[in-house]
Amino acid sequence: MGIPTDSGKRVRWKIVVENCVKRWFEEYLHAAQEGDHEMMLLVGAMYNTGYGVQKDPAKGKYWLDRARPNHQSHKNQP
Repeated sequence: MGIPTDSGKRVRWKIVVENCVKRWFEEYLHAAQEGDHEMMLLVGAMYNTGYGVQKDPAKGKYWLDRARPNHQSHKNQP
């Protein structure tokens, strides 16, 4: 089962959901880069689990560390 498109073909729900999750990740990453600490936590968790992005524990740790209150914002991003 899927959703219809303009061409009359159906797109599988799995693909639709995957695309949504990838867009969410991009939006959360942008907000994290702008300094939103809650989004930093989400981005870190998404990197750690591979939800919406390729799993990357080093990047996950970077964002989780950056979300900590005593983080120095001048550290380099991996």
